[in-house]
Amino acid sequence: VSTRTTLMIGEMVAAGASLREAIVTSLQTNKETLESTLLSLHMEKG
Repeated sequence: VSTRTTLMIGEMVAAGASLREAIVTSLQTNKETLESTLLSLHMEKG
């Protein structure tokens, strides 16, 4: 698992996803799409 993927999984867990959900989502989702979604979550949380 790359550092980038690990960081994205950590971001999803911090946003409230379970570790299982975060891993499954990161494996099923295009990296650019996932990154874009996480960035928008950060903007919403301020």
